[in-house]
Formats: sequence, structure tokens, C-alpha cells
Amino acid sequence: MVSLGTAPHDGGLVLLLCCLANRILSGMAEGMASGAAYDLIFMTRVASLVGVDFHFTQDWTLRFPIYLTLVNGIAAFILSIGLREPVRSAFSSRSAALITESSNCRRRASESSPQSSAGWAS
Repeated sequence: MVSLGTAPHDGGLVLLLCCLANRILSGMAEGMASGAAYDLIFMTRVASLVGVDFHFTQDWTLRFPIYLTLVNGIAAFILSIGLREPVRSAFSSRSAALITESSNCRRRASESSPQSSAGWAS
């Protein structure tokens, strides 16, 4: 999704390549989530490629989705705590201008009507 989020709107070939990269990466992620993330041999190979000498067990790999979901939830909670609504006045400047214009129109209409000075009784 990052590749699509950073892609230019009028990108042409760049946009096409970003869409292709997103498709490939999302397919790989789907494959990882559906089984490769639980494969002991695969996880041990990845760990050795990174330089970590660790042998995974079935018990550990089956809990990965739970741990990752927990970390994702904690990160979302921490980020949402930092969100703040912008401070605004009761009326925005555009709303205030519309209200002022509306009251000016009503005043001009009442000043120009002949009944405004004589009242409703005749």
C-alpha cells in the first residue's frame, strides 16, 4: 500500500510499476500469512540469513499472528492517543461571512419595503 500511496497521479509507467510492485508484494504477504509463516524450516532459514542462530518450534511459529496482532494493536493505540482535534472558533470565517451577508440582505430588504416604516396596520 505504501507503493500506491506514494505513486504519482499522472505517473504513467511509474504508476504502472507501483501497481505491479503492490500486487507482487501483497501476493507474497498473502502466501506468508497462509502457511509460510508457520513453516519451521522457512523461519529458521530466514533467521540464519539475517545472522540469528535460532531454531523455531511449532509452538513459537503458531503464536506469531497473535504476537503481531498484539503489537499492531498497541502501536495503533499509542498513535491514536497522540491525535488531537484542531482548536476552532464557534464559527469559521466563511460561516461568519455568510451570516453577516444574510443579515445585511434582510436589513436592505426591510429598508426598501414601504411597509417597514408604516408597520403592518393600515
